Amino acid sequence: MLKRFLKDALPTQTWQRMFSFRRFISWKLLRYRRSTNLSPIQLFQRDGYNDLITQNLGLGNGSQVWDFGGYMGDWSELVLHRYNCSISIFEPVPAFAEKLRVRFKDSDRVVVHEFGIGRLGGKRYFQVSGDGTGAFAGGQPSQVAFRPALELVLDSPEVVSLMAVNIEGGEYELIPALDEANLLARIQVIFIQFHKVGEDWEQERKNCQKVLSKTHSLDWDYPFVWEKWSSMSSSRISNV
Repeated sequence: MLKRFLKDALPTQTWQRMFSFRRFISWKLLRYRRSTNLSPIQLFQRDGYNDLITQNLGLGNGSQVWDFGGYMGDWSELVLHRYNCSISIFEPVPAFAEKLRVRFKDSDRVVVHEFGIGRLGGKRYFQVSGDGTGAFAGGQPSQVAFRPALELVLDSPEVVSLMAVNIEGGEYELIPALDEANLLARIQVIFIQFHKVGEDWEQERKNCQKVLSKTHSLDWDYPFVWEKWSSMSSSRISNV
């Protein structure tokens, strides 16, 4: 109740600063708690939070990056400004894709693809629910377009330096599809967020990890938060 009262009573900028400071202190205090008592998200926060997926990536202006599930483009913008790399954002929700095009309209290094990638192409319906939007969410339906992974083969670079995947359960189709199209082997580093959605998400995650382990090694894992996989054949793997 106090939180809601302060949010309504204080100017937005003041509230945001208070919230950021409180979050900063909370993260710092996690360092004084035993790891065994922390959840995966708390461990991720303690160890660096988004710095783990944005800093020391070894990218440059010749690097090609794929962002699956661009949403509002926050992650892509951080990576773009930090490394001046080229980014392909795959965002099938029309409303989100339009916002991405507006956000990156002045950059010739970002391409927004208004479709998802899976085993099969065609039209599907997602439920729009903010950053939780996807096939398993609750919300207003939105028709989205998909293309088969095989269509990416000819237009893809020989080396993709980094791929980030945060697609609310769509990863359980995307990873096998990229493997079947022989595209996983082209990707040097993969950040992936698995989600507890669908009928058998625990087994689905294990299946995807088995697929990934054919070409990549697991560098670190905060279960159902973020994982980092690096290509076993790459000589340019960055150590985050």
